[in-house]
Amino acid sequence: YVDALALGDQGGMLLLGKFVDQPPVGKTITAYGVWPQFYPSIVREGTEYLRTLDYIWRWDADWFWCTQIFPGLRLRLIRWLCGPHMLRSDVYKAFNDTVIKNVLEPLGLNKNEELVIQDIEIPVANAAKYIHEFLKVCPSQKIGKIKLRRTGKPMTIPIWLCPVKSRGTPLLPMKAGQLYINFGFWDALEGPETKGGMSEGRINKALEDLTQKLDGKKSLYSASYFDEEELYRQYNGAVYKQVKQKYDPTSRVRGWYERLSKP
Repeated sequence: YVDALALGDQGGMLLLGKFVDQPPVGKTITAYGVWPQFYPSIVREGTEYLRTLDYIWRWDADWFWCTQIFPGLRLRLIRWLCGPHMLRSDVYKAFNDTVIKNVLEPLGLNKNEELVIQDIEIPVANAAKYIHEFLKVCPSQKIGKIKLRRTGKPMTIPIWLCPVKSRGTPLLPMKAGQLYINFGFWDALEGPETKGGMSEGRINKALEDLTQKLDGKKSLYSASYFDEEELYRQYNGAVYKQVKQKYDPTSRVRGWYERLSKP
């Protein structure tokens, strides 16, 4: 099992996992979750032993590292009071969405904040170039909330990396059999570069352009700023329309573009 972390353009860490029957003599099993947190540990080299279930869910108690937007969740007492049933990504998302909808938006407190929540697949040959270009397009180092530091290095931003081999699926059209790197990046930015916030989507639009330039594809689970023609051009709209006509000819379910552009 393999994933990785890029620390801005300072290098990163490769995370390798494999099964063992039991830890070697003298080694203990680490249990991440309530405490300690997993993501701060990944800037330190070494070997650790986790139970399989804990390995699968190791990122979830901190939503990777997105709990940094909730300052109290860095405190051991607060995490203990919350407990494992609340320290989960689905709980964080529900809470965050509720705060945005019922507090921040009505009061205009986030009118110039842009959420950059993206998973983007880039051909492995273009992966290094993507990181350098990403850092120019997305000024999270300067105006973002999420940071991470390796000992002795300047503070920087974390980007999750995961290798993906395309199966050539028609509605996520990438070259079948080709190796891509999935770049996962999640942050909230606010500054001159994000004036107009999500309604303008300046940084997200720039990332869409960069992805196309480097022959990549973005996953369509988050904010998208394609117009309808561009969406169907990039994501094989002709096939989508055939499927839609076959299984939902009366449009009981909203269309693809409507669901992406009007959540």
